[in-house]
Amino acid sequence: MKRFIILMFLLLCVPVFAQRKLTTNEATILAVGPFFDSTNGITPETEIDVTALTVEIYRELDDGSICTRFANFVPTASAGSNDMALITSSVSGMYSLEITAAQVNFTGFMQITIVDTDSAGIVGLPFFRSFIITAANVVDADYGTDKLQVDQVEVEGSDATTYIEGRTLAAADYFLFGSDDVAVVTLLNGLAGNVITAASIANAAIDAATFAADVDAEIAAYIWNAATASYGTANTYGAAVEDILADTAAIDTGAEWLGLLSAVDTDATSATHATTYVTLEAGKASNDAYNGMSIAITDAGDSNTETRRIEDYTSGRKVTFDRALSFTPVQNDIIRIYSMPYNIAAAIAGGTANTYIVTDTGAVGGTGIADVAVWLTIDSAGARLIVSGTTDDNGEVIFYLDSGITYYVWMSKSGYTFSDNGEAWVAD
Repeated sequence: MKRFIILMFLLLCVPVFAQRKLTTNEATILAVGPFFDSTNGITPETEIDVTALTVEIYRELDDGSICTRFANFVPTASAGSNDMALITSSVSGMYSLEITAAQVNFTGFMQITIVDTDSAGIVGLPFFRSFIITAANVVDADYGTDKLQVDQVEVEGSDATTYIEGRTLAAADYFLFGSDDVAVVTLLNGLAGNVITAASIANAAIDAATFAADVDAEIAAYIWNAATASYGTANTYGAAVEDILADTAAIDTGAEWLGLLSAVDTDATSATHATTYVTLEAGKASNDAYNGMSIAITDAGDSNTETRRIEDYTSGRKVTFDRALSFTPVQNDIIRIYSMPYNIAAAIAGGTANTYIVTDTGAVGGTGIADVAVWLTIDSAGARLIVSGTTDDNGEVIFYLDSGITYYVWMSKSGYTFSDNGEAWVAD
């Protein structure tokens, strides 16, 4: 008898929720729980190992078919597609659970169950809850500001040809699709056919006062949404717009903007080049003229562009890079030299954005530190600077870098000591 009473008590402790509607094929986060200790059925479990749980999603069909298990998975603690974690400040064992769009990619009734399958010992009681999976506008109509769609199928039986709003209509007052043509309708809403013509409208009869309040918006929409080519006649404003579009189309890529901003825009000569230097077709005839500036070299064969800092420049127009390219320049490769900061130039030239995060623990998950000076070098000794920046309020700084290259990270801020200065970092 005691065992029966205990079993009934534990079953009563299993939480039951009213059905909630979810949007089909849309990821969501559910509140699941509360989870209670399996030994006494009343102590909330706030430290469950979620990776020891199994979640199953069952689909209930309304066509007489057998129910099916639509999906099952083991939750992840973080950085997964089905993260499950204790809700902040919860003392009752309530957890949040991420559900992907694919796991609710159907409509109808759904049951979700969560059971503890830990081989080391079951900790919490099982959980189950029912849901209705339906269209987005149904959910929004129930819980938001949307309204359910209503399709009008019929008026007056099969058609509305004889009676509308309490009035009997003559045959000439309506248009019957399928049998009438435009010539049959001679009277509509009391107006004779062709009653409105250009000659029948008096001069200045239509002015601003006779228009609807939104007429200016409607006219503007008509003009601004028209194709520019429709108004491109010579010596018109339309032609002027066309000219502007043609000019801007010529500089619509990062490489073309870079050409406008560069101090030198040339190509490689027929001389022998290497991955660490190139000789320019044009440039200043003085030593060190471009030292410290940035250079972008575009491979004429595959249009690949790489950005480097200039270590040395000679009067013979030979440029030595701070590090080797992934390819050897050849004649007619496009060369551009510019004096803007390396990080900006690399971004325009097509470098990949890489985010470096500085935290108080030195690892992901720690608290970000703002206003930290961060710089990258190409050598482990920290002598050959590539780019620098300062962390934002989240402790993050973005560098635009060549993928696959190893850089060395250095940091500095008053009152802080960074033990990982000089660590190697491979750009994505």
